Amino acid sequence: MRRIDWDNVQEQGDFTPIAPGGYVAAITEVEDHESDEFLMVCWDFVEQPYRGRNTQTHKDRGYWPMRFPRSYKESALGFFKAFKTALEKSNPGYTFREDNIQGMRRKYIGVVIGMEEYIAKDGTVKTRPTVRQTRSVDSIRNGDFKVPELKTLQNGARAYGGENPSGFADITDEPDDSLPF
Repeated sequence: MRRIDWDNVQEQGDFTPIAPGGYVAAITEVEDHESDEFLMVCWDFVEQPYRGRNTQTHKDRGYWPMRFPRSYKESALGFFKAFKTALEKSNPGYTFREDNIQGMRRKYIGVVIGMEEYIAKDGTVKTRPTVRQTRSVDSIRNGDFKVPELKTLQNGARAYGGENPSGFADITDEPDDSLPF
């Protein structure tokens, strides 16, 4: 083991997982993935008990733990409009503009957190909190939202690392003349 300067390491307390529910958030960063037609929205909790938690995780661990995409593909414009409307209702005087997406930074939005299953690196199925809906801040504060049910993996998805951890078909025993290349 390498030598560690324990005097400069801060002990971590117990980790409290994010509870499903509605929260008031502030947008901290917006990335436009124009070729794929979506915005990736980074945000943080504004109120207790999780105020500043995403920012702190980023400082401590180097990644942004909770962000959400908002597609503006033709087939998703109705969903994007619901996001735009919630953003405008949450920030009186603010008007969303396609030519100024950075204008969303420091604006408030309501987020509804639900749990979803995912496949961990070790191949096990775990759950994590994720933004499932956006609402106006007033909707969150008035309890005008429904916490979504657990989103499970679909179609019997196998955990990574199962029978075939690479995800590729095993062709080692196939004769060369049956291969397409």
